[in-house]
Amino acid sequence: MEEKTEKNEISLRLFQSKDYFKILEVEKDGFGALLANPIEISFSLFLSLLFGFIHIVELNDNIIGVVFTFKLSDVAYLCNAAVLTPFRNQHIASNIGKELLVDLKNRGLKLLTALVQENNIPSLKMTGNLGFRIRNYINLPILGRTAIIFKCL
Repeated sequence: MEEKTEKNEISLRLFQSKDYFKILEVEKDGFGALLANPIEISFSLFLSLLFGFIHIVELNDNIIGVVFTFKLSDVAYLCNAAVLTPFRNQHIASNIGKELLVDLKNRGLKLLTALVQENNIPSLKMTGNLGFRIRNYINLPILGRTAIIFKCL
């Protein structure tokens, strides 16, 4: 991951403990209060710190997004990603996604998987542009029809 060199540059870095409360805000903005309660985020944070990575998306030292990734050996599961509402539809996730894929590959991972709801067209389009492929569709109780996607790193 590169260091920031100029203003208005979006960057990706690993989580620091000072980021916790801002992550709660990003998650609440991205998924609503029901899915972004402190207990759930603390659990995802704990698991990601133990078994994976938490990448922070920043613009001029302000957190505007977060990505939680769990890993098992050389396979990772992208379990959660969110960008604050004012920064959506600006291709930030696509650009950061490319950097995230390089970072995970450099950390020895060979495969990244995720679940994306069938009706989440922006996420399916973005992951498709990043080279993810749909493996299959499954029906999940809460999410409904969901795509299992993957990307070889």
